[in-house]
Amino acid sequence: MAEYWPAFMRECEARLTVGAKEYGDGSHRAPVKKLIAEVQEELRDVSGWGFIAHTKLEKLLETIEAIEDMMPGACPKHPKYTPDKIPATRCPRCWMIYSVRTVQRDMLGMP
Repeated sequence: MAEYWPAFMRECEARLTVGAKEYGDGSHRAPVKKLIAEVQEELRDVSGWGFIAHTKLEKLLETIEAIEDMMPGACPKHPKYTPDKIPATRCPRCWMIYSVRTVQRDMLGMP
């Protein structure tokens, strides 16, 4: 988490700077009711974006499950295939398995 915090704080500071320029830095003088309404509006936006992110993650999960369904056993054409021992001729199924395993290992740090 510590590695992400500085970038997050820079982004927050940048947003505050843009907001101060755009709105004349009047937030500290605004009535409390106006600030509450602004926060409520932002929370509705965050909730909406949360729903959108949720639906995208659901689609990603469906894709992962479909890939896992394709990969449970050895390929009938290449029964000695393992993710570390790539067959010389890759059928579409072997290529999919190899690609997914490579992403899991190299990009996601999975065994």
